[in-house]
Amino acid sequence: HLTERSPNEAGLFFARAVAQGFGGDGEGAAASLMKAYDIDTSYMMGIFQMARVLAASGKIEAGKAVLESPALKKLEAEEELDYQKGIFYFTAKDYREALVYFELVEQKRSGDFALGTVMYQAYRETGNTTSRITTIERLLRLDEARVQKDMPWMYQELGLLCEEMNMLGRAREALETYLRYVPNAPEAEQYTRKINELKAKGY
Repeated sequence: HLTERSPNEAGLFFARAVAQGFGGDGEGAAASLMKAYDIDTSYMMGIFQMARVLAASGKIEAGKAVLESPALKKLEAEEELDYQKGIFYFTAKDYREALVYFELVEQKRSGDFALGTVMYQAYRETGNTTSRITTIERLLRLDEARVQKDMPWMYQELGLLCEEMNMLGRAREALETYLRYVPNAPEAEQYTRKINELKAKGY
């Protein structure tokens, strides 16, 4: 009733979309979101946020209907839609489906550090050790200073993953680097012994 009385109020259409989405009417939510966008183009990010909220709430089909809206496909580039679909499935904890889209985007955004970090989390959730290693190595090539400052734990994970894959020389290097940046780590003594054992074996 409110959207009929105030057809130029974008916020009302967005509120209607929220109600429709949570009610399971994804197509209706998509139509209301596009009406909000028609009135105020700043609602574009709100469309993607709404889809993620639906994913987090278990309203997967409704969220998919929002992202697969034909009107949305005409407004956004395929690459951005693929990225948003990846984030949507990641939020829904469907990590394998998320990676399908992230890997498509990565072909065009190979230098995107933020994309690499979310892909790493998805690979970790799916237990893909090889891809976890290659993703950390890629992030180090992209911005090692950022990893050292903000994410030194990546060296720890790289070391343990390389040890698991019998890449023992790289495992030693990564654990040494981790202890250089996190010298008071709870595992410091354990890792020091491991490093010394690997050195003694010639790695």
